[in-house]
Amino acid sequence: MVRSATSNNDGFYLFSNVPMHQNYEMTGIKNDDYNNGVSTLDLVLAQRHILGIETLNNPYKVIAADVNHDDKVNTSDLVELRKLILGLYNELPNSGSWRFIDSKQTFVNPNFPWPVNEKLYIGNMASDMTNMNFTSVKVGDVNYSATVNLDENASESRTSFVLNADEKVVNEGEISTIDLTASEILDIHGFQFTLETGKAELVNIWVDNKVIDASHIAQLSPGVYTISWNTVNPNRSDVVLSIELKALHTGKVSEMFTLHSEVTSAEIYTGNAIETHKLSLKFVGNNEQGFVMYQNEPNPFQDITNIEFNLPEAGEATLTILDVTGKVILERTKSFSKGLQSFQITKGDLNHQGVMIYKIESGQYSATAKMIGLE
Repeated sequence: MVRSATSNNDGFYLFSNVPMHQNYEMTGIKNDDYNNGVSTLDLVLAQRHILGIETLNNPYKVIAADVNHDDKVNTSDLVELRKLILGLYNELPNSGSWRFIDSKQTFVNPNFPWPVNEKLYIGNMASDMTNMNFTSVKVGDVNYSATVNLDENASESRTSFVLNADEKVVNEGEISTIDLTASEILDIHGFQFTLETGKAELVNIWVDNKVIDASHIAQLSPGVYTISWNTVNPNRSDVVLSIELKALHTGKVSEMFTLHSEVTSAEIYTGNAIETHKLSLKFVGNNEQGFVMYQNEPNPFQDITNIEFNLPEAGEATLTILDVTGKVILERTKSFSKGLQSFQITKGDLNHQGVMIYKIESGQYSATAKMIGLE
């Protein structure tokens, strides 16, 4: 006899009208959210554990790091987890998304917690049973960042980290290397983002004067890439990374690529305490007096986001926001003076979430980019 029950938001479950004086075995299953709580930061922490730099501080984190379910943590787990982060996997081939461990299990060696007991046994049940509890472990999430039912409305706590790129004109066929720089020099342990190239072809991505390994990049469709990079020797430079592009048409650098979170969330991990920041991109420099539209900040956003743009002369500017089908969600026109200006958009203005396209038009000038609204 097989029966199933679904737990409520507090984790309680109930099997009713179960025949007495029989033996029973219970297991937990949840396989619908593989990417929940998983990021390149988990790779950073798992790699430090493998190399003995800083071990994971409890057995459940070690179990979470066993991504391929082979009762050990090694580089094979890092390979599998990175494929999930890059969008090459929708699910892990050898593991469910969550594991449910008998809460009564004790661990003689917290750094080697196997074998783990994922079944609860009841022999010759003679009365109602209580306190049959599991401890849930989100596979791949070694820093406990997964969102569970009780945390669905948790507020955004990450600060922003802006990468700056010099705006310039690149001729068709020209190969150009664009440095993405930070205003403050910090230890960079890793980063991840979705890269979209428009009027350009990606040639290479450089970090610390080295081309990053192909296993850290995935091309999901023409012009859409995901990047996940980390290191055990933090990069400390004002140049965080460099993107090498071949221009398919003559135009500005800002028209050739953008960073966003559509597939792999744009994040960077810095400092001794390895803090997580939202990653955004801003084009500045040589063409600052011309028309430039910047990536909205923050992106993704929950309540409010700002879209900055530079007008070479005073005049009207129109902001249009569309969904991915091209349906207009919002249109707003205002008069602005010359120089750096902005539109501020709130969640209430849009009544929409997910990927959106925004466009600013002013006279002969126009620019388009993507943004992401969160629940």
